Amino acid sequence: AASRDRARCPPVTHRQKRRLLVLNQQSGKWTNRSPIRGAARVEEADRGVILQRDEPGNSSGVVQPRQLRNAHYPVSMILGRLDGKQTLFRERRHQVHVWQKGEAGMADWRSALRGDPTDWLLQEDDPSVRYLTLVDIMDRPAGAAEVEQARAEIMRTGVVPAILSKQADGGYWERSDRSYDAKYRGTVWQLIILAELCADGDDERVRKGCEFVLDDLQDIESHGFSVHHGVKTGGGRHSEVIPCLTGNLAWSLLRLGYGGDARLERAVDWIVRYQRFDDGVVDPPVGWPYDKYEMCWGRHTCHMGGAKALKALSEIPGADRSADVRRTIDHGVEYVLAHHVHKRSHDLTQVSKPGWLRFGFPLMYQTDALEMLGILTRLGCRDERMREAVELVVSKQDAVGRWKLANTFNGRFQVDVEEKGRPSKWVTLNALRVLKAWAA
Repeated sequence: AASRDRARCPPVTHRQKRRLLVLNQQSGKWTNRSPIRGAARVEEADRGVILQRDEPGNSSGVVQPRQLRNAHYPVSMILGRLDGKQTLFRERRHQVHVWQKGEAGMADWRSALRGDPTDWLLQEDDPSVRYLTLVDIMDRPAGAAEVEQARAEIMRTGVVPAILSKQADGGYWERSDRSYDAKYRGTVWQLIILAELCADGDDERVRKGCEFVLDDLQDIESHGFSVHHGVKTGGGRHSEVIPCLTGNLAWSLLRLGYGGDARLERAVDWIVRYQRFDDGVVDPPVGWPYDKYEMCWGRHTCHMGGAKALKALSEIPGADRSADVRRTIDHGVEYVLAHHVHKRSHDLTQVSKPGWLRFGFPLMYQTDALEMLGILTRLGCRDERMREAVELVVSKQDAVGRWKLANTFNGRFQVDVEEKGRPSKWVTLNALRVLKAWAA
């Protein structure tokens, strides 16, 4: 049947390449619909097929019959409801099709891509990306030989050993008294990058860096992390504990193998006790730690602090999350969803920060729409309010299914990561993780 339908399909001319072909299964005739401008209207009364559109001059191929009712479908990747069934609709340059979840096996999230970047991500020039692609995208088991080899290579070649080569004997980078202030060359920032790149937490050098930060910046009273060391008290300065730093370092330490360490557990307790997700409250919080840093708290919680707190809690295995951790995650997730990830919650036509539309890596204390989607999907969240942000991610890929590095702090790192304006393996990997989880 598919071959007969494909034979009936008329050739795609240059003039028609932005038009939609619909096959009426009853009449067996193909119909050109209106040019696609923001939405495609399908008007066949009962049954029809939207075909994959090939390059000009080639015939389109049949996807599969669908029961279609009169409706508009946005031109982008959408997971929505169609006649009670989960459906994916997308357009990519000269290609349009409807794909229904559950048909042909599993949800083929790769159909949202304009090309398959997997082989590119598996190249050996970036062992961290190769390792995570094997595990997160290709679902290779942790004990597989190729996975273990890629993991070991992280410590031998690339950015991780280059960063570790610049570490001082005391376990710090740059200056011992500027772990946070030396943006982005100080100790705090190196640990965040090492955690992102899956450095081996058992490595003595990595361990020394972690211990340095725990001794230098963790407030001995509240157990949050502070911008500066408290010379008189030891540990971090109590008056300068901030949420984004606490979230970032808690996440980094979890990634680097400190789960179960009492000091790390107390940092998680700080997040549970003090982190807020306020959205324009009338009475902002008062007292410590809220009074000093208006930009972190106030009537509206800082998005970056909230994102980093959620990121840290998402790294805790589900079985190990206390009731308080789960409750904090629920509050944080609802806060992000109320903003549709990257919008102003009180005016969803407005983007909260234009910079969140420019995807980068590593983000340090900043965030963007892609990172926030990654946090939500890691937590198992797939909510209708994420849809527009997912569409944004899909729209950012290039003609071969890669995403560029649009935002970076290169030039301020100990070791630069990729090149601004060029296709980014890290941004591409993170986009694939999101799309795969969203379609699961």
